[in-house]
Amino acid sequence: MPIDYEILEQYGTTDERLRKFFTAKLPSAGKLAEMQPKDRKALEKDVSNRDDFQKMISGWLQEHIVFSLGNHSKYSAVDMAWDSLPINSSIIPLMQYAQGRLDLASVQKSLDKIPNGDKFARRDAAGNVIGVDLPKLTEVNINLIRSVITRRVASQAVKYNKQWPYFKYESRSQTETGRLKADLVSQRVEIMSDQYGYRHGQVQWMRDMLLYGRSVIFPRAYWERDVQLERTSKAVEFDDSGKVKTKSRVVREGISWVNPHPSRIFYDNNYPISSLNTDTGCEFVGFWDVTRWGDILHNPDYFNKKAVSYTSGMVDWFSSYWSFFNQYFTTINPPAMQQGGAGNATALNDRKNQVGLYTGQMENVSTIFTNLWIKVRPQNWGWGTYPYPVWVHLKVAGDATVVYAKIWPSSPCAVMSYNENDSRLMNISLAHELMPFQDQLTNLFSQLLELTKQDLMAVAVLNTDVFPDTEDGKKVLADFKALMSGQNYYASMQLLTVSFAKMQQMGINMSADNIFKVVRAAPNTALNEVYTAISNVLNMAERLAVMSQHEQGQVAKHEISATESTAISESTDTVYDFISEPIEEGRAAMKRIMLESLIACSTEEIELPVANRYPDKIIQAAGFEVKKGSDGIDSDDPVGYKTIAGSKTDLNHEYCFTSRDGGNRPAGAQAADVLVRMIQAIGGLHPEMQNAILSAMGKEKLFEMFNLIFHSVDAGVDLKLQLAPGESNELVMSQDKQVMQAIQRLASQVEHDSHTLAIMQQIMSVVSPQSAQMLQQLTQQSKDQQQQPQPQQ
Repeated sequence: MPIDYEILEQYGTTDERLRKFFTAKLPSAGKLAEMQPKDRKALEKDVSNRDDFQKMISGWLQEHIVFSLGNHSKYSAVDMAWDSLPINSSIIPLMQYAQGRLDLASVQKSLDKIPNGDKFARRDAAGNVIGVDLPKLTEVNINLIRSVITRRVASQAVKYNKQWPYFKYESRSQTETGRLKADLVSQRVEIMSDQYGYRHGQVQWMRDMLLYGRSVIFPRAYWERDVQLERTSKAVEFDDSGKVKTKSRVVREGISWVNPHPSRIFYDNNYPISSLNTDTGCEFVGFWDVTRWGDILHNPDYFNKKAVSYTSGMVDWFSSYWSFFNQYFTTINPPAMQQGGAGNATALNDRKNQVGLYTGQMENVSTIFTNLWIKVRPQNWGWGTYPYPVWVHLKVAGDATVVYAKIWPSSPCAVMSYNENDSRLMNISLAHELMPFQDQLTNLFSQLLELTKQDLMAVAVLNTDVFPDTEDGKKVLADFKALMSGQNYYASMQLLTVSFAKMQQMGINMSADNIFKVVRAAPNTALNEVYTAISNVLNMAERLAVMSQHEQGQVAKHEISATESTAISESTDTVYDFISEPIEEGRAAMKRIMLESLIACSTEEIELPVANRYPDKIIQAAGFEVKKGSDGIDSDDPVGYKTIAGSKTDLNHEYCFTSRDGGNRPAGAQAADVLVRMIQAIGGLHPEMQNAILSAMGKEKLFEMFNLIFHSVDAGVDLKLQLAPGESNELVMSQDKQVMQAIQRLASQVEHDSHTLAIMQQIMSVVSPQSAQMLQQLTQQSKDQQQQPQPQQ
């Protein structure tokens, strides 16, 4: 049920009361004595309750933020694996130099920024770059995680993003009124989905679910509304001051979702986090971040800005967990701790003395900022007398100073958790499962690279005896060295200069008549073993992740039988459907949050176009009215649309929040086929039983079934069968003289339009099998008469 703010106000539970509570403080003793006893007692109680409440949330934040910081490595490892570079960063400047896009000076600047980049540059005695050795073989990181998760995300995104409407609401009541309300809510949320980019957002949420094991989505605000001014009429009208007359118009309103990094999310771990989807467990949940103090200071909606404090414990987080802040934040500027005076030797060792307040001169100083949702009974804390639990959104700056409070219209978040064990605080994700294989593949490819480098090694042994010991001989020797050395790193010829004559004296036969001799490494047979190991690692990863070569778009290594193909398809589909389950649970929670927020917070009167398939009495029964001629649309168009208006509270209804709205949402054609089969089954009964069933159904119910068949197919044409004013609902099948004459007329049309006759036979077989049989007999007699040979004249 959505929160009704008017009812809460009657019990004194309002946002203003929350603000008064969190800003309560005792005045001076003189002013306190001047207060009325009743007011003084109420203020003292607020101050006492506020202290207790802040101690409670302070303990929560201390515990859960420290837990997040201490266990962030599980998530940071996944982030680093996902972001691993597919190619070595040193290749970029070297390739640009090879293409002539960079000069030597620019290459030198680029290589200086790269670890070990200096090994590619050749420098002179002054340290200037005089040449660049372009590598032929470079190390490459194999990103198996990105490949597998991208395929899994793609399969889910295609399943959901092609659905229209994106969120389909179903009524638990199968009445026309219930279906109308469900259609209206579906259309309103579809507008919200387009305006706030839900389709794009869900791809991000699904990716995080597979990367981290869970994805928790929070509304950015309890409700958002964008308003613009428009002319009061199409004709230009001016007011007394000469300005164009305008009126306010809501151009967009709804919920925008945010997806914090899982390392900064915390919850009431007395319950599984999945209980938040149904609001049946956790009593608090939230996420924290690091922000500049100036962003809080200059926000007009925040209060208690002069009371935000920091302690030594919070400041120590920035240094104790520097690896976390260094990876996820660019700049951290923690506040400086106050030092004790010279006469207070114990001040530095007193935790409570180590407290400072943020000031206006500290705008660029970093602070911890927490969004906390807590489920409380307002009467327990003096927030009015409302006796039932509600969700309250608190924004907490620093250690435990509440700077914003809002009664939340629904539960606070939706959770998508993939293959999680609810009894564990942390679970491994699909990315965690693939990390060992990704590391092993990178190691194998690195080994393969080293073996390839060894195979490319070549040494030219140059005979110095053949070069005269003259200036020209030395010049030729130097030119020969430069020619043999080349400029290619790893692929160049390595030069070794020796005297073949001296080698002969040492007993080494070098064939003294040769100028040089090339020595190459023997082919390395270990290359094939490395390739085999890579293939085995991939096969093992595929088996453990329940993947197949078909899923990866690869050709099978052998001919696949029909049985094997079916087994592969079923196992792959089973895994895909299993991945869809947590997504659908999260979508169901989102639907409930959006509906409850829509009813509680949206503009009071709503206008929505609806297909002209619902009779006016159904619209009126749902609490709405038809706006005639609205937006230039003819409401009387039998196949068009009509605009209806009404109160947002009339959308409140009993809806189904189940996985039927997920990837397995029944198609409209399937629903229509079921109805057609049901009607056909009735038509196949004994005539007396058939007449009894149809008479009991009546025309109105039969019209409803035919209307629903057309609605479900969604072929662009609507059928709107309804009783005429004063028409009887009684449906009696007869075979009087008029029916017989009508059937004979239909049979006579066989030579003109056989297709139309076939359609009529199908319809009559449903409504009256006896009439259809009679029509078929008359049609056959007409055909036989036409095929008989005419007598010769």
